[in-house]
Amino acid sequence: MSEDVNVNAEAAKYRKHRNAYKAKATALETQMAELNDAKEAVDKQLAELKASIEQTPTREAARIAELEGQIRTRTHRDAFNAAAAGKIKPEALDAAWKLSDWKPDSDEVDAESLSQTIAGLVESHSFLAASDEATPEVDASSPPPGGLSRLSGPVPNQGRMPAVKDSKTAPPKIFKL
Repeated sequence: MSEDVNVNAEAAKYRKHRNAYKAKATALETQMAELNDAKEAVDKQLAELKASIEQTPTREAARIAELEGQIRTRTHRDAFNAAAAGKIKPEALDAAWKLSDWKPDSDEVDAESLSQTIAGLVESHSFLAASDEATPEVDASSPPPGGLSRLSGPVPNQGRMPAVKDSKTAPPKIFKL
């Protein structure tokens, strides 16, 4: 019988080790599942960051885009000035450019659309139109229309109180608070 007790004790010892290993294996499987979930979350975040890096332009690309926009705007502005020559006063070109609200969307200038825009500006804002007549020269010797006379300088005491020479004749100073 001692052999049976010895075998049963040894079997109990093995069952105890098996149960401990089983519990340990279950804990490791749970920990492995948590780590796999965390790895999936990190992989997803990494993929999102890679996508955002690929979509975000670098400083150099942004600078290139800015310079291309400036060149495009200058090209369209030069075409606008050329098309407006003779139709819009030279001193009003800046105002006409702003009023036109012309957007340089492409590298190529649409001359027909630009001409229509300028014609519409001249029609709607007559002050921009260049006149073919020369500006009339003013003759300084003749009086201007309306009976006003040209004066060489300010008229003394015109619209002002006469100058006070001494304090005895000065009007009293009255201050009200």
